[in-house]
Amino acid sequence: MYIIPYVLESPIQSKSDFTLQKIWLFLSNGGKHLWHIQNENSTEIIVKEYLEENGFYGTVTFTDSEYIYYRVDTTKTKMKDFWFLFDEGVNDSTDLWRVFYWIPSEEWSWEEYPPFANVLKIIST
Repeated sequence: MYIIPYVLESPIQSKSDFTLQKIWLFLSNGGKHLWHIQNENSTEIIVKEYLEENGFYGTVTFTDSEYIYYRVDTTKTKMKDFWFLFDEGVNDSTDLWRVFYWIPSEEWSWEEYPPFANVLKIIST
């Protein structure tokens, strides 16, 4: 099971007629992998034991047999208590927030960029 905590910021509208989307994903292994757990419990138990007990507060936005997408509420979650990709002291074993940017476009194929493309596809719908 993969847990995908995320913060989706408001789109940034440019003066040159395109929109830039910004998302923060909480990732493991120095920001290189989705957070993977070995757990067969219900979504509610996983949210309580893995997310809330570690300081994440928000809402489940999508779930299936492999993924739990969790939109983090930044007014309730103390973001400063977590590592970010460019913090001093981050290494390959650090779990952290990593930012991604993309320009939403009908011409861009999500299937070309797994595994994060599937994350962005579900979150942006």
